[in-house]
Amino acid sequence: MENKGYTLVIGASEDASRYSNKAILSLRKHQMPVMAIGGHEGQVADVKILVGKPKLESPIDTVTMYISEE
Repeated sequence: MENKGYTLVIGASEDASRYSNKAILSLRKHQMPVMAIGGHEGQVADVKILVGKPKLESPIDTVTMYISEE
């Protein structure tokens, strides 16, 4: 089965020790399309971290969440 949409990473971080960062790097290493939303603007590999509630126009296939209980 072919993946037709993006993986959305919620809780994205530029901090290399965070799992969200590792997930983005792994997904991009495997040439998977990724969109990222985080608390601060930034970039991981070639993926721009968006903030707030951006309008997502591309189809989303998978959502991964890396958020704290706070």
